[in-house]
Amino acid sequence: MNIFKRKTVHYTLVALTLAAPVYAAEAVTNDDSLLIEEKTSSTETLFGMESGYVHPFFRVEESWTDNLFYDNDNEVDSWKTRFNPGIWLTLPGSKKLPVAITPNNTSPAGLQSQIKDNQTGTERYQAFALADINAFSYSEDSDLNSVGGDAQGLFRYNMRGGLSLQVLDAYKASSDSFRDTSSSDRSVREYDSNLAMATADYRISEKFRLKTDYSNFYLDYDDSVDNDLNRSDNAVDLYTYFDYSVKTSFFLEYKFVDVAYDTASEKDSNQHFVYAGMNWKKSDKIKLHAKAGYQRREYDDAVTSGDDSNNLAFELGADYRISSKTGFTLSGHRSSDESGSLTSLNTTVTGINVGFRQDISDKFAVMINGLWENSDYTNYDDSDRTDNRYSMTPSLQYSVYDWMMTELTYSWDYRTSDSDIYEYTTNTVMLSLNISM
Repeated sequence: MNIFKRKTVHYTLVALTLAAPVYAAEAVTNDDSLLIEEKTSSTETLFGMESGYVHPFFRVEESWTDNLFYDNDNEVDSWKTRFNPGIWLTLPGSKKLPVAITPNNTSPAGLQSQIKDNQTGTERYQAFALADINAFSYSEDSDLNSVGGDAQGLFRYNMRGGLSLQVLDAYKASSDSFRDTSSSDRSVREYDSNLAMATADYRISEKFRLKTDYSNFYLDYDDSVDNDLNRSDNAVDLYTYFDYSVKTSFFLEYKFVDVAYDTASEKDSNQHFVYAGMNWKKSDKIKLHAKAGYQRREYDDAVTSGDDSNNLAFELGADYRISSKTGFTLSGHRSSDESGSLTSLNTTVTGINVGFRQDISDKFAVMINGLWENSDYTNYDDSDRTDNRYSMTPSLQYSVYDWMMTELTYSWDYRTSDSDIYEYTTNTVMLSLNISM
């Protein structure tokens, strides 16, 4: 049941320290804080509550694009206005999100990247909740105007003896970008999704730790035309960690995913992932998370079983903070994903994101983000389709006050494809005002 009434929305959770477009690579950030600038006083109050516990935020953005529908043959320019009010809460009080939950519809089990380990130290429990609304208005066509949003929550309890239990949930009311459809199809694909996860984490000794996750990802498109994309994924993750030192840990991971489509039963599959990886934190300046391994996809249907596959899979995240004012980020991933196209069985996706941030002063910061992504489709008719997407997004931030920031962003987004109808070039300019406390 929808908790947001809307017509359509293209939504991605955005930290208020950013104003990057929802279709661009993530910007470089110092941490998971949603505050524009962290306060130095823990006694400041907001609406009668300590600001460390309750954080309201608001974002308004005006943007212009020269190719709204990602269609090179019939480019349509449009202005777009975005309103994004919301609130998040934590117990105990914190100015940083305890976890970033970013579901991805085409990833098996709904996650493109592993959720960051939520280590709370000596805290006995931790609770987090976030809710926001996204409203969009378009000058080109008022039928595109939309309202949608997110609701997320987490609770973690650390027991004596080294056992920690955690549950989280992330609900989204949204729609696919026009970038994800052919230029001949300008229909809007609305959907609701929900990711639920339960985790047990047990520290056996100073050196060894075991962890297991069970998750369910549910995806439901509103239009009957898109029912073949509806599915429910159930996944089990098993981890063994070895803490070589305070700064370095190694792990082995096995993941099983059962993908079950509502109507397109020929796409039902069982998937097995085996990874070896490491987490390394040399200092506050250098951090690395990396894992690589093997993915086996086995289709249940005899017709599609000929498309069973073995794939290289990897995940990479690296942060290098040259100084307190300068930093680089690098992230990458590869896996065999579910397809967002009705004409494809699956998609093998390889992507690299690079980011740079330079704080010019206490008020000004410059960010540049780049993306390359290759998508190789397995089509039902055995036709070839391989896409290569590139984007570059420079932006300038200005902190008016500790609680108010403006940002000017330009985005160039370009895709080549074996099929001309999927090729595009877009240029977008955005100006936003962000308020958070």
